[in-house]
Amino acid sequence: MDNAHSPDHETGLFQSHFVALLIVASSSLAFGLVPYFARILSEMGLAAAAIAFYRYAFTPVILFRHIKLDATHRKATLWGIAAGMGTGLGWIGYVSSLDSMPVSTAGILYMTYPIFTLLFSRVIFGEALTLRASVAAVLILGAAILGAGELSADGTDMRTIALALTAPLSFGFVINVITYKLVSLPATARMTTVPLGSMIVLTPILFTLPTTQVLPQSLEAVIALCLLGSVTALIPNALYMRFAPKIGANASAVAGSIELPTMFVVGWLAFGEPLSAQQAVAGTIILLAITLSSARRMRNIATNVAVPRRRKLWTKRARSG
Repeated sequence: MDNAHSPDHETGLFQSHFVALLIVASSSLAFGLVPYFARILSEMGLAAAAIAFYRYAFTPVILFRHIKLDATHRKATLWGIAAGMGTGLGWIGYVSSLDSMPVSTAGILYMTYPIFTLLFSRVIFGEALTLRASVAAVLILGAAILGAGELSADGTDMRTIALALTAPLSFGFVINVITYKLVSLPATARMTTVPLGSMIVLTPILFTLPTTQVLPQSLEAVIALCLLGSVTALIPNALYMRFAPKIGANASAVAGSIELPTMFVVGWLAFGEPLSAQQAVAGTIILLAITLSSARRMRNIATNVAVPRRRKLWTKRARSG
């Protein structure tokens, strides 16, 4: 039985709201380390598709038994796989863009995913936009234009910027799928089904690449791949899914915003990339926008899907009465 739906089962220290907040923030910090591993693995000769494959494959390989294909859950599982396929393709573009732009600027463009989340939510699923969410989206768009403007001044072409935007676009779609279509799946199945889709769509691409770009050629590359899969995917996803419902959507959004400054620090410390005033302003705007927004789908996937909707509970009680 999946305990992600029952936060009250936690005992002792993990009942603390503050501890749960720290765990969610730590999970988001781990997500922010993705550009570090992606850059060094690319420098080791691995192709973008291979790097994305290894990151996503780690979770479904280990947790494959949690995938639900019975009649009750099959439709939701197929939705998750389809969304994961889009996410896998999006990450190829994102990893490829890291070869041509600073990690900090790629991070700014990545954090535009709330705009795409709101767009898909409104156009495909008919969700009404709140004022706060709309204002936050406008702020994020302005920050992205600010960050992209500096890239254009440095000679970075629009193709590279478009590649960097494929990840937030696909992530915005997958958030909506998880929120609207995967509610019936346990948390472990959700965190396994989506990366399985990414793994499926990336596998054929690997066969078109030279072996040296797919298989790690050194022990250091093997270690980096294991860290990429566990530290930036399996472990933080499991913790996020488990503890975000304890602190609610707004607190999770604020805690999750640590992902962006983490990318800034990675670019500065690991790769010697200076943080310009323009990038700092853009990053600050995004952090303010995320903090401002109270829209449930701006960052916190887990809170939406892990907590039962009261309307359904009331309906069930009324019928049983």
